Amino acid sequence: MPRLAVNEVIEGGPWNVTITGGRLLDDQPPLHATDPNNRWVIILATVEVTADTSRSDIADVLRISGAEGLVDEDPGTVALVSDFTVYPSLHPGLPESVLFAWEQSATAPVPTEVEVTIFGKTLRRDSLTGSRQWMDRAPRAVVRVPIVDRRGQ
Repeated sequence: MPRLAVNEVIEGGPWNVTITGGRLLDDQPPLHATDPNNRWVIILATVEVTADTSRSDIADVLRISGAEGLVDEDPGTVALVSDFTVYPSLHPGLPESVLFAWEQSATAPVPTEVEVTIFGKTLRRDSLTGSRQWMDRAPRAVVRVPIVDRRGQ
């Protein structure tokens, strides 16, 4: 699997992805943790839909590893950076800055970096319906991302 750097584009379907940074934030609106003492591990990315139609499965784009004490393997929140629209639909040819947030237990070690795995899908004919769909989510690249501690700022 290719190893990329921050700000390098991984091209593919149904989206192109550029990881632009990582942050650590306190629990604060509009992010709402299950425990107010917990914090958020944030990955920032630019996502551009390359498919012919809008996509509402943006939460499938990436996952992180290397941070202990995450409440869930999936991001707890996926939102546009511009206006914090949660779980947005993205449209072809319009790159958007997207925030992916994982809640982390306050008792877990503070991460200084994480590995981000970027996923893609394959456009193929569905064996049940015969329609062409983006399916078979699979890893496409890995990016090591430094996490900047922005708690208390």
